[in-house]
Amino acid sequence: MESKLTGVMSDGFVEAMWETLITLATAVAICISVISLSAHLNETRAIRGAAIQSSAVRHAADARLPSGGAGMGAQESAHFN
Repeated sequence: MESKLTGVMSDGFVEAMWETLITLATAVAICISVISLSAHLNETRAIRGAAIQSSAVRHAADARLPSGGAGMGAQESAHFN
């Protein structure tokens, strides 16, 4: 039986299977890396977008304040609490 198995799976065939397996494993590793990088970039973009939006809202709120009210410090605002 061993001779039949050896005859069917010649050295060239086994080597080709190992090369194919290594190639597939490399492709999977590259895909996982690209997906991970994409998720990280999307997360960074979302955080940056939220910070920009928050900054824009803050600037819009400051623009609506009267000119004397924009400079109120923490100590002055504590008197109103």
